[in-house]
Amino acid sequence: HSVAYGLVSYVSAYLKYHYPVEFYAALMTAETKKSGSDSNFTAYLSDCYQRGINILPPDINESGLGFTAIEGKEIRYGLTSINHVGGKALKSVLENRPFTSFKDFYRNIDTRLVNKRVVEQLIKAGAFDKFNNNRNELIDDYYRLRNVNPNQMALFASEEINKEVKTT
Repeated sequence: HSVAYGLVSYVSAYLKYHYPVEFYAALMTAETKKSGSDSNFTAYLSDCYQRGINILPPDINESGLGFTAIEGKEIRYGLTSINHVGGKALKSVLENRPFTSFKDFYRNIDTRLVNKRVVEQLIKAGAFDKFNNNRNELIDDYYRLRNVNPNQMALFASEEINKEVKTT
């Protein structure tokens, strides 16, 4: 038993030293399944920053399910690490990407699987920041696309969405 434990420790130390980006990506992916005081997630984030490994925010087109090691010293945040975003919804998202805009995302997803809560959490986590950095505008665009009513103009909706609603 102690020999096996020693071997696991040796292999872990080797991977941490020679492949730190991949090691921490795998470690943080495993930690997202834990919750509360059992999780060492913040300690691993701190280690990454100390080692000069950048943690990139989630991206609807580039993020995988778990944390992903990217060439160099970067890790892309995994979509399953976002609260209230489940496997079936993400499967629908991954099958239909890449998306060219938020409107393209909304038109191509299965809204039975990717519900209001999932979309709001993805927006709040920054998964759509490449399309629009203003998250309030994105949430307003989402409601606008969801409830298209030509008599209403959204206060914070983007011009693209307001134009589409007028023509509908």
